[in-house]
Amino acid sequence: MFGAWRWAERNRVQTRTERECLSHTSHPANVGDSSLVARIHVFDAIPPNRWKAIAMSIVRVAIGLGFMWWLYSLVPKDVDQRILIPGALLVTGLVIYIWFVKREIERILGSRYPEVLAVEGLILSAALFMVIFATIYLVIDGLNPGSFTEPLSHLSSHYLTLTILSTVGFGDITAVTNQARLAVMIQMALTLGFLAVTIRVFAWATKRALAQRHGSDASTQHN
Repeated sequence: MFGAWRWAERNRVQTRTERECLSHTSHPANVGDSSLVARIHVFDAIPPNRWKAIAMSIVRVAIGLGFMWWLYSLVPKDVDQRILIPGALLVTGLVIYIWFVKREIERILGSRYPEVLAVEGLILSAALFMVIFATIYLVIDGLNPGSFTEPLSHLSSHYLTLTILSTVGFGDITAVTNQARLAVMIQMALTLGFLAVTIRVFAWATKRALAQRHGSDASTQHN
């Protein structure tokens, strides 16, 4: 009788141990399933209007980038021998750039999804910034061949502008003449302003628009 009791107790302990092992081995799967469900719920929580705003923003960015590149491709490689042309292009480009940033900030402040428009505005403003200086470099090289270490095409001029904007500076294309070096120095200085000011301004506009939206939502619920 005592042996039967010991046999039953041993079976009970073994069964409990096996049950605990099964629970531990199945726990990672449960964690994975729960994380997957959480991600699905995050996407489900995004309202349809936000998805529509994101889709429209992507379309506008694609159209804007294509339009900028088309205008840039129309810049002639051979230009008149006028020394003031790069300066006039720089001033005109800066005026257009300031107007564009101001317009984007107004759109962000009046939007229900300002974070979407902020990303759109940053992408398009960076593209406009690069097109302005790529045009200037192309015109400088056309006015004075040999201004850079190699003749610039539309693509290589854009490449040079992007390497300066990203502060990479591979050094494969560099300015040779004083006019070209002055233009590169101006872009370097304005790049610091673009990174420090433009991004901060868009972030400020986004925070203000979100605060105004939350305030209006809270007042509506209160009423």
